[in-house]
Amino acid sequence: MATANYNSKQFYIYLDSEKAWEVIEKRLMGYNIDVLDELYPDDWDVEKNASKYQSTLNKMLLPNEEYKLLQGKLDGYCVTSLGRILNVKHPNQVIVYFAKGRISTSIRNVKVYLVDEFKEMGWEFNVDNIKRKYDKYKWKYQRSGINYHLDTK
Repeated sequence: MATANYNSKQFYIYLDSEKAWEVIEKRLMGYNIDVLDELYPDDWDVEKNASKYQSTLNKMLLPNEEYKLLQGKLDGYCVTSLGRILNVKHPNQVIVYFAKGRISTSIRNVKVYLVDEFKEMGWEFNVDNIKRKYDKYKWKYQRSGINYHLDTK
């Protein structure tokens, strides 16, 4: 089982090194051991987390706002159809960066581009429409560079 060996919010869990080497040795000897089950605590189980996140998301989402939970290193975050990125473990909204033709942010040293997430979900991506929603609801954002111009068409 994983043990906390470091008292910091950034480094929540360090794996028990003895247990990690034991699992590696057993895998090398041919034992069929699931590394995730052996080394990581239950709160790293994405399927269990999705049901826990639902109650938090219900409080954070606007009516008719769709969402997609992010996977892997970005577990605990979601992208919404209004262009928001929400932290559902510690309920808050991530600040995004608007530039001409794109919206992005960094989460846990991973660059997230909203256009990619929108394409995957089949949502319409329009920087100007999303920015208008940010202005309407007074959500915080940053502008990247000096080239951003809001289309007034």
